[in-house]
Amino acid sequence: YADPVVREAVPGLLHDLRLEPAMRRLIDARLEAAARRQLAGQPADGVESGTVRPSVDADSVMDVVAGAAWYAVCVRKITDIDTAA
Repeated sequence: YADPVVREAVPGLLHDLRLEPAMRRLIDARLEAAARRQLAGQPADGVESGTVRPSVDADSVMDVVAGAAWYAVCVRKITDIDTAA
Protein backbone atom coordinates (compact mmCIF):
# COMPACT_ATOMS: atom_id res chain seq x y z
CA TYR A 1 0.00 0.00 0.00
CA ALA A 2 2.98 2.32 0.04
CA ASP A 3 2.56 2.89 -3.70
CA PRO A 4 0.12 5.78 -4.38
CA VAL A 5 -1.25 3.95 -7.43
CA VAL A 6 -2.19 0.98 -5.26
CA ARG A 7 -3.83 3.22 -2.64
CA GLU A 8 -5.95 4.89 -5.31
CA ALA A 9 -6.95 1.54 -6.83
CA VAL A 10 -8.20 0.02 -3.57
CA PRO A 11 -11.68 1.64 -3.56
CA GLY A 12 -12.32 0.36 -7.08
CA LEU A 13 -11.11 -3.09 -6.10
CA LEU A 14 -13.49 -3.12 -3.12
CA HIS A 15 -16.35 -2.16 -5.43
CA ASP A 16 -15.44 -4.91 -7.89
CA LEU A 17 -15.23 -7.47 -5.08
CA ARG A 18 -18.87 -6.78 -4.22
CA LEU A 19 -19.98 -7.18 -7.84
CA GLU A 20 -17.81 -10.11 -8.93
CA PRO A 21 -18.28 -13.33 -6.92
CA ALA A 22 -15.46 -15.08 -8.79
CA MET A 23 -12.98 -12.34 -7.88
CA ARG A 24 -14.18 -12.42 -4.27
CA ARG A 25 -13.60 -16.18 -4.09
CA LEU A 26 -10.10 -15.75 -5.55
CA ILE A 27 -9.13 -13.09 -3.01
CA ASP A 28 -10.61 -15.17 -0.21
CA ALA A 29 -8.74 -18.30 -1.26
CA ARG A 30 -5.39 -16.55 -1.75
CA LEU A 31 -5.34 -14.00 1.04
CA GLU A 32 -8.07 -14.12 3.62
CA ALA A 33 -8.55 -17.81 4.29
CA ALA A 34 -5.05 -18.33 5.68
CA ALA A 35 -5.22 -15.23 7.87
CA ARG A 36 -8.63 -16.22 9.20
CA ARG A 37 -7.36 -19.73 9.97
CA GLN A 38 -4.39 -18.32 11.87
CA LEU A 39 -6.67 -16.08 13.90
CA ALA A 40 -9.41 -18.65 14.50
CA GLY A 41 -8.29 -20.01 17.85
CA GLN A 42 -7.10 -16.80 19.44
CA PRO A 43 -10.44 -15.41 20.68
CA ALA A 44 -11.30 -18.82 22.16
CA ASP A 45 -7.98 -18.81 24.01
CA GLY A 46 -8.84 -15.37 25.37
CA VAL A 47 -12.27 -16.55 26.49
CA GLU A 48 -10.64 -19.42 28.38
CA SER A 49 -8.24 -17.06 30.14
CA GLY A 50 -11.01 -14.58 30.92
CA THR A 51 -9.57 -11.73 28.84
CA VAL A 52 -12.10 -11.94 26.00
CA ARG A 53 -15.89 -12.01 26.18
CA PRO A 54 -17.52 -15.21 24.92
CA SER A 55 -19.46 -13.27 22.27
CA VAL A 56 -16.24 -12.27 20.44
CA ASP A 57 -15.46 -14.43 17.41
CA ALA A 58 -12.46 -14.58 15.11
CA ASP A 59 -14.35 -13.45 12.00
CA SER A 60 -15.48 -10.26 13.74
CA VAL A 61 -11.95 -9.56 14.94
CA MET A 62 -10.61 -10.08 11.41
CA ASP A 63 -13.26 -7.75 9.99
CA VAL A 64 -12.36 -5.03 12.49
CA VAL A 65 -8.63 -5.32 11.80
CA ALA A 66 -9.07 -5.43 8.01
CA GLY A 67 -11.55 -2.55 8.06
CA ALA A 68 -9.23 -0.40 10.13
CA ALA A 69 -6.35 -1.15 7.78
CA TRP A 70 -8.37 -0.28 4.67
CA TYR A 71 -9.61 2.92 6.30
CA ALA A 72 -6.12 3.99 7.33
CA VAL A 73 -4.78 3.50 3.82
CA CYS A 74 -7.74 4.74 1.76
CA VAL A 75 -9.17 7.55 3.89
CA ARG A 76 -6.39 8.70 6.19
CA LYS A 77 -3.80 8.23 3.42
CA ILE A 78 -1.37 6.43 5.73
CA THR A 79 1.78 5.74 3.72
CA ASP A 80 4.11 4.26 6.32
CA ILE A 81 2.19 1.10 7.13
CA ASP A 82 4.99 -0.37 9.24
CA THR A 83 4.75 2.34 11.89
CA ALA A 84 1.00 2.98 11.59
CA ALA A 85 -0.06 -0.20 13.37
